Amino acid sequence: MLEQGGGVIVNVSSVHALATLDGYSAYAASKAGIAGLTRAIALDFAKQNIRANTVLPGAVRTPMLESSVKNLDTPRDEIMKQWDESQPIGRVGQPEEIASVVMFAASPDNSFMTGATLVADGGMTVEL
Repeated sequence: MLEQGGGVIVNVSSVHALATLDGYSAYAASKAGIAGLTRAIALDFAKQNIRANTVLPGAVRTPMLESSVKNLDTPRDEIMKQWDESQPIGRVGQPEEIASVVMFAASPDNSFMTGATLVADGGMTVEL
């Protein structure tokens, strides 16, 4: 990126960088570390025309989410329904929705945005 005169870094972390659950300390720390690293990169390389932003997805219907419900006593479909119902907007996200946020963060139309943390979680982290 330095040789080509700039570019954009978009790191994908997790909402666990902001708020987490009991038993997730190592995971949450690693995700917060990604967000912090991204902010530092944004500062360190701003003058070299390199932007860096972080996307924090919430629950997204991915193989990771699907594998988290394997080997449980409750049927998979019932657990996935509970996941959907636990989200403020009534469903978990789709991978394409997170991809859209990543594309937004990387877009040249957003050339003034660097060091930003974009939360795409269906309202999960704002629910009280």
